[in-house]
Amino acid sequence: MSRPTLDDSTRPADGSEAWTTPRGLVLVTAPRSPTAYYRLQWQGPGGRRRQTTGGRTFAKAWAKALARETDLVSGATSKSEEPCSAGIAYWLDPRRPTPRGGWGESHRSNMEAYARNYFIPAFGRVRGMDLRRTHIQQCVNAAPTASEGRNIRRAASSLIGALRQGEFLLDDQLIDLANVFWHGIEVGHAGVAIDSGELPQFVPVWKRPSNEQVRALRLAAERTGRHGKGQWWRGLMVELAAYAGPRWSELIALTESSVNTAERKVEILWRVAQPTGKPRRLAPPKMAKQRITIYPEVSPTGYPLDQMMSRRIQEARAEKRAGTNRKGLLFPAANGDWWWTGNFHRDLFEKSALAAGWKYTDRARAYAGGTRRERSWQLTWHSLRHTFCTVALEEWKLPDSTVSLLAGHSDPNFTRTRYVGAAEDALDAAVAATSAAAMPPASAESLVPLRG
Repeated sequence: MSRPTLDDSTRPADGSEAWTTPRGLVLVTAPRSPTAYYRLQWQGPGGRRRQTTGGRTFAKAWAKALARETDLVSGATSKSEEPCSAGIAYWLDPRRPTPRGGWGESHRSNMEAYARNYFIPAFGRVRGMDLRRTHIQQCVNAAPTASEGRNIRRAASSLIGALRQGEFLLDDQLIDLANVFWHGIEVGHAGVAIDSGELPQFVPVWKRPSNEQVRALRLAAERTGRHGKGQWWRGLMVELAAYAGPRWSELIALTESSVNTAERKVEILWRVAQPTGKPRRLAPPKMAKQRITIYPEVSPTGYPLDQMMSRRIQEARAEKRAGTNRKGLLFPAANGDWWWTGNFHRDLFEKSALAAGWKYTDRARAYAGGTRRERSWQLTWHSLRHTFCTVALEEWKLPDSTVSLLAGHSDPNFTRTRYVGAAEDALDAAVAATSAAAMPPASAESLVPLRG
């Protein structure tokens, strides 16, 4: 015999199915059937989700939830009363112990940019104990693209872990990001002042490989290969990356049909995506900016880029017909398919960079089971892209609007800020150019005596 249906007159008439207590620590959910109970959910020690029944009426469940929240809040510390800006500073502190070693320079720069442009404006003044999932959702919504929104969510997950580590959150404070997604809300609708677009930073001169460094890397790459046998077109990869500007994932996706040798144009339509635990696939380029870039007939290193590109295209077509390169890739891995990131870095870049004399530092990096030594390179493969933008602006004298299109940047302002912005080394160069040592000596006739 079924139980009689109870009429709960204490339940709010707003049509909601769930309610959160004032501090957001306990969630009250409505019964799934007229004869069921209200449920209470909260986060217990170690992050485990706890739940219990709340009674047959909303009033009883709400009272029980408030009592539970009072017990949870009793675990508050002085740090949990501080604003989140203090916790964000702790997160960014290089002295903070991390399970996998310190951050790399590029990663740290990105995290600082997310903190400055998203986290601090949205919840920097909010107490740690008052931080909620809605604050993170606000930041993700403010991202200009879905891809950037995912990056912000990942950064927020790292931030929340650091806040727990530094005791800026309550022990049982629940901030679940499982359902935080980018909703396509335009910048400004979230109610915080956030810069749109990418997060540009000026690239100093020492991070831009010179033409001599590009030439050394190209010569070394031509000698790399399996079983000591070099492949000449690996040097072509270096030259094309440095003087046409495709990103690495775009470069390895190029096929024999991607290049118009008559006009020296390269179509950048795809990149190779390598999601963790999933098969590789073709995806649109970064920010979905499909574009056409160009390469010089002869590169600044003296390399006959046009001639060698035509040669490689003919070889790739022959390999495709023979079945050893079924996709017709210009730069295939040893198995005739796309490169894997780790294999390329180990087998081509590191060997070539070492032989070319590119600078690096040894550092210890923690991983599961211990630590290992690895090289931290001053210049990376991506640095070749900086060479392209620098050469296009300074040697070829192309306008920044054109370079922005060729490189696939978000807008010309990004290009200016990245490569032409008022940076310290640009100011230093201006000071040096106007110093007395750099100026021609004044003639005696040009000297005017001071009055006095």
